[in-house]
This record gives sequence, C-alpha cells and structure tokens, in this order.
Amino acid sequence: MLLNHNLENWTCKTLTLENNLPNWFESVKPNFSLLPNDVPMLVLQVGVYTGDCTEYLLKNHDIKKIVDVDTWEGSMEMADMNINFDPVEEIYDRKFKDDQRVVKVKSTSDIYFAQNSMSENFDFIYIDGAHTSTQVLLDGINGFANLKVGGILAFDDYEWPMYEGTLLNPKHGIDCWLKLFDGYYELLLMNQQVWVRKLKDI
Repeated sequence: MLLNHNLENWTCKTLTLENNLPNWFESVKPNFSLLPNDVPMLVLQVGVYTGDCTEYLLKNHDIKKIVDVDTWEGSMEMADMNINFDPVEEIYDRKFKDDQRVVKVKSTSDIYFAQNSMSENFDFIYIDGAHTSTQVLLDGINGFANLKVGGILAFDDYEWPMYEGTLLNPKHGIDCWLKLFDGYYELLLMNQQVWVRKLKDI
C-alpha cells in the first residue's frame, strides 16, 4: 500500500525545550504508523541527533534492540543553519544511558557497515545521516543488504529544501537507489520521506 500524505509546513521546526534545538522528527511521526506495534523489532538508525526518533520507537513499538550510528560532530548543513551541535550528544546520552536496548555507535556509517556488514539482519532501518546524494545512496545500498526480507527501509529528507537540485541534497541519491533496486522492494510511502518494504534479496 502506498501512502501519499502531504505533510505541511516542512520548514516549520518545533523547538525542543532542551537548548532550543530544533526537532525535525515531529513532522514525520505519522509515517511511523507503517511499523508494526506487536512484533519485536531489531532497528538500525543512521543519523541520530538528540535521539527523538529513538525515544519514539522505544515508547511506541516493541524494540528488541536499536543500534544508533552517528558521529555527533555535526555536518555541513548543521553549520549552515547555525545550529550549536555541542550539547546534542550530551542530550542523547542522558536520554538512553540506562536503556539496555539502545546500542550507541559513535562512528561514520561507512565504518559501521564495513565492520558490521551482515552481522545482523534488521527489521527496520532509518537513513537520516549525512545528506549528500552519494552518502545517502551508499547508506541505502549498505542498509538494504543488512535488512531482512519483509523489513522496512526509510529515507528521510526526500523533499529537503537545502541545496535543492545539487549533489549536496539527498533526493538524487534516493532516486538513484529507487531505480537501482527496482523490483526488489514495495514502495510504501513517498512524501518528505521515502519508505520501502524489502521483497527479496539481491
């Protein structure tokens, strides 16, 4: 089933109470209704920020384990938006320090996949790391290889307005991924995110 809701006010960010950091997760939360509520899930998240998505998943779904991969060093787009990234990792650590279901991996996604490729097959993989087309494509390729058949892969920021039409924007990378893996997935949703269900292995 393809959902095509139009989420409005993409650029309107809700400020968190902590350090006035923007919360980008609130606007995409309805998409997570695609995930099962009663099936234990192994989750991988590439790009974690303060852990808003992690927090939501732990509260609303049956999570066996969630592997959170991030450098917690910020990125080009964060600098361009004048966001102070210093407190982000501290906020994340405070949220999950006592939750044994959360595995923090402070690393680039390339290093994580190189060291852990095929070691675990995930039920849900959420790609929201570096936003260049090439990196998003790489994360999508590596993620799909580590996704169970029947599992869900989600790309964030498909309609991200910064650097629109350039390789500094994720859209070209996601479009390339969709063409490359045509026939191996079911498209579930396409709005400011793209969600697919894996139908078969390569």
